[in-house]
Amino acid sequence: MLHELLNFFISLDAEQLRYPGFVKTNRQHIEDGYYKVKNGKGWQSKIKYCPLCNCKEKEIILTRFNLNYLKCLECGCAYVEKFPVDTSDIYNDDNYDSLAKAAYLDNSDYRKQRFGIERVELIKRYCNDSPSSLNLLDIGCGTGWFLESAIENGFNVSGLELSKKLAELTAERLKINIFTDPLNKIDKNVKFDVITMFDVIEHVVNPVEVIESIHDHLNPGGIGLLYTPNLESLAIHYLKEYSGSVIPVHHMFIFSKISLERIFRKAGFELVYFATKGSDIIDMYSHHSQLDKNKELSKFLLNNADLIQAIVDKADCGNHMRFVVKKLD
Repeated sequence: MLHELLNFFISLDAEQLRYPGFVKTNRQHIEDGYYKVKNGKGWQSKIKYCPLCNCKEKEIILTRFNLNYLKCLECGCAYVEKFPVDTSDIYNDDNYDSLAKAAYLDNSDYRKQRFGIERVELIKRYCNDSPSSLNLLDIGCGTGWFLESAIENGFNVSGLELSKKLAELTAERLKINIFTDPLNKIDKNVKFDVITMFDVIEHVVNPVEVIESIHDHLNPGGIGLLYTPNLESLAIHYLKEYSGSVIPVHHMFIFSKISLERIFRKAGFELVYFATKGSDIIDMYSHHSQLDKNKELSKFLLNNADLIQAIVDKADCGNHMRFVVKKLD
């Protein structure tokens, strides 16, 4: 069993994904986001009911920058106790674009090879038609490195990016159309065969509305592919508030499998694929190595990263969940 897991595991490059200084830079970025909201338009009133299921029963499970994550005792999602009044305080800031370019464009060749091909193959598995006949929309496309992989595989692609400067950069670089309005503001007659969202749904204040909008903009039988952090992950269990998923200004939600399944089902989707794949071990390695926490442990984690991560993923405890959902005809 262990040998089989390793045969199918695709290794992660810690130096590419968690370059020297990554942990401190990322944590500074999180803190900066907090103060941009605090010194900008501020926060809404504290949330009394779960934004997903309207349950009032909850418990505090994590705290960062004096902001609590509350876990709903009904649907199992976690959400920040208060949301920004205006998320443009974060996403239309000049530094956001430069950070996105540094994090995703500077190593785009590696990302396309390691993640882009894998994502494209997952889409192909659940589409009956050839890529050249399929229209694909990537929501939160950022610098467009995934769209490059989709283009190279023959898909007809568009993007959606709310950061207007980043959208302009990507549209010009790839010569494609990039929407800059939220999906629910786009004409419902504009349809796609595939809609992807990678690390986006946790950033929005209204995930139910977004998933319903994805349903509205898919052709019958169309598929959605969504990646999002996993509340049940080893990384969150071990690193707690220092996990890269615990970002109370940027990540307004951290979902469990059950909480997202409920929304998909209610919106008219069938879940056709679920798995977790993670960077839990290299995140733990980076935490210890870059912050001088425990050199011996960091060395052990790096030397055994693939082995441990393969086991964690198999247990559905990787730090990212992958959902493929199909719009019911």
